[in-house]
Amino acid sequence: MLYSNIIRPFLFRINPGKAYMLAMKCLHMARANIFTRYIFDHLYKSEHPSLKKNVMGLDFPNPVGLAAGLDKNARYSEDLGACGFGFIEIGTVTPKPRKSPSDYSFSKIHHEKSIVSNVGIANKGVLEVINNIKNAHPGVLLAANISHDVGTLDDDLKKDYGKMVSLLYDFVDFFVINASYSEDYTRSPLEDPQIMADVMDEVLDKRSDMDQVKPVLIKVSPDIPLEQLDEIMLYSMASGVDGLVIGDAVRNKPGMLNGKHYPSDGFVSGTAIREKILELVRHAGAFSRGKLSIIACGGVMSAEDAKAMLEAGASLVEIMSGFIYGGPKAVRTILKTLDNESGKDSIGSGLHDR
Repeated sequence: MLYSNIIRPFLFRINPGKAYMLAMKCLHMARANIFTRYIFDHLYKSEHPSLKKNVMGLDFPNPVGLAAGLDKNARYSEDLGACGFGFIEIGTVTPKPRKSPSDYSFSKIHHEKSIVSNVGIANKGVLEVINNIKNAHPGVLLAANISHDVGTLDDDLKKDYGKMVSLLYDFVDFFVINASYSEDYTRSPLEDPQIMADVMDEVLDKRSDMDQVKPVLIKVSPDIPLEQLDEIMLYSMASGVDGLVIGDAVRNKPGMLNGKHYPSDGFVSGTAIREKILELVRHAGAFSRGKLSIIACGGVMSAEDAKAMLEAGASLVEIMSGFIYGGPKAVRTILKTLDNESGKDSIGSGLHDR
């Protein structure tokens, strides 16, 4: 009630960059001393043994994670981990720092619980991210969403990704290769099958040189044609890629949002893209037949949405817009409902180990 009635309305009325920093600082302050940390953890951190899952050889305390984009620089992973997430995807991280686009915008569509933005892949670079991870104790699994530098030529892309994997390998639990969108949400060069194969071969070669094998997933755009998604899945199953993160913000199109005064460009996340992500998850689950782990990312705003994605074939789900709209209690609410449903046949295969 406090978040939805007071905090969220205030944050939604101020500059989005300032709102983000204020929200993160408030979260950090809430856990800054023993007394307030105890209250916060009592309210939002809970154990759900029935929701524990082993996916890709990793033990997840629950199947609900935080999507990439909120903790780009791994600065708040410890505080966000206390909100009940089973894992946190940091980033997107690039080799060098990348600034927000000059035309950055962020709009909330309240009655549709959707967000329109074009923030792009702004972050402070891999070295600062590593330093932040060293100084944090998130208490949950960490995934690194990685991409290439602006201006890297197609022939050199694999070097960027190989470098990122080598630098981050000792600090995260698994990797997500961002083939969804590139700089400022333009088309990713990894949409080219040959470039994709070259990059992934380099990433998998780097992994093979390590003492421990850590999962590697490919993140695909919701705008991807099914034929191209099938090609990526065939390559993944043949090469040793562990899974897919299906979903991201969707390029805004006429009719996607109801109303005359909403932005006509940018990228949409939240409730408006739920059905699109669900369709892709269902298709990927049927196509891969359990040979790939699937993380559903996009349109998960409620426990019902999470349940639908798990039933459609996802092993795990990620939220971000749902967390922005629902606040810290959003994760607790989803987990409580899934816990209550875990013993029922209606949940389907989505809650068993993959």
